[in-house]
Amino acid sequence: MIEELVRCNEWATADLARRLGVNLNLLANDLKVLEKMGLVARTRGRVRWIVPSLNNILRQLPFVNKWEEEEEDVADKLAAFIVQHFNISSGVFLDEGVIPTLVAQKIFQTGIEINNIVTINLVIPLIMAYMNLPLPCEILPGRVDSKRLCVSPTSLESCFEKFIPPTAVVTPHAVSPGGDLWAAESFLSKLKRRVAEVAGQVVFVCGAEKIGVSGGFIVANAAEVQKRKNFYLVTEESLKDKPFFEALSAIWGKRLLLARTREGGKGARIQRV
Repeated sequence: MIEELVRCNEWATADLARRLGVNLNLLANDLKVLEKMGLVARTRGRVRWIVPSLNNILRQLPFVNKWEEEEEDVADKLAAFIVQHFNISSGVFLDEGVIPTLVAQKIFQTGIEINNIVTINLVIPLIMAYMNLPLPCEILPGRVDSKRLCVSPTSLESCFEKFIPPTAVVTPHAVSPGGDLWAAESFLSKLKRRVAEVAGQVVFVCGAEKIGVSGGFIVANAAEVQKRKNFYLVTEESLKDKPFFEALSAIWGKRLLLARTREGGKGARIQRV
């Protein structure tokens, strides 16, 4: 829907519904969300795309609002780290959340070309539209809310028939001291598991505050983590100070990666445990 609005700028809602293959009621619900975010203007029977301020986009998103400045610095550091040390130019799946959003922003800002993007992150195509970038982006079908595009694992299948992402950037809700990965919701757990099954390499990325916490719905247990050598966990250097660091290192081995800021605070560099 966003791609069509960006491409054509203004649509009759009936024509847009036919173009997308959805009924008018479903389309109306999704357009209400975008209208509240200030991204579209609706008049009787028509909808018009408004090129938004990037700051306004980010300010209105709940998952960005709740982050403090210090946490945003952490997310920015981890995002820079992923861009520098993992090959994402040939294609990537980007999860919802602050870190995948910042990864996408850094890609666009550095001019790295990326052939394919698969995402459930509503912000990424909006940022691309704001920057007048082409959309090499598979925006997965599903119910739209102000945080993400809600899709089911089955709706990934048609997408992955066309494109299996070499790299997936996935944000777990928590990582237990024993190495288990968790998601906050059942459907997100199934979705992240499906992505992890097909991606060439899976970069699980989170701040240190999410490590050592259990609960939610399992994405991968410690046995799966040890078996899947294409799994990587990227977190902050401060994890070394945590009491469960050694236990986590035993599970992940050299695939536990700590990001730290270079001297002078510019950029981030990798430290392999």
